Amino acid sequence: MSQNKHLSPGSSIVHIPDHPDLSVVCHNVERYPTLLLERLAHDVSQLLRRPPIKVPVTGAEMKDWLRQLHMPLRHCAHPLAAPWQHLPIQQRWSACATWLRQLIQRLEFAEDGAQSRTCGRILRLRFLDRRRCKTIMLELNISERHYHRLQNAGLEWLVEQYRLLQVAGIPGGD
Repeated sequence: MSQNKHLSPGSSIVHIPDHPDLSVVCHNVERYPTLLLERLAHDVSQLLRRPPIKVPVTGAEMKDWLRQLHMPLRHCAHPLAAPWQHLPIQQRWSACATWLRQLIQRLEFAEDGAQSRTCGRILRLRFLDRRRCKTIMLELNISERHYHRLQNAGLEWLVEQYRLLQVAGIPGGD
């Protein structure tokens, strides 16, 4: 760790190991001794070596991603498109959209109950067919509260499928 005292009087700088463009600067050496700055620089270098922690995906993020489904460039740039980043943009959008459509279709035609099928139908009507919420509620003859419950249940199911995709590490796979 090199020190550079070419700052104002009473200031010091300690560079972070393995990161020449990062440093810890102190303007009060009496309060923050060089030994403390070196320890801080070492701790920061250790943190930078760790692999990034995967942030849990939420239903709101999934909803945002689904809303951008018909805008290919924005859809591809969304953080949830990360498993397909190795593909060119046109193929990335196609792969993401196909994956989402297949999952919504799988939920819509699920054999485990009418509620799952209704969740899938709501997701299809809202995000794939781009229908308004009120129209969907009238068509399915359900209250606004029930609509949002079912939509959130469907979004949470999609989030769980996305987590499984992250664990498997296979883009487009189940």
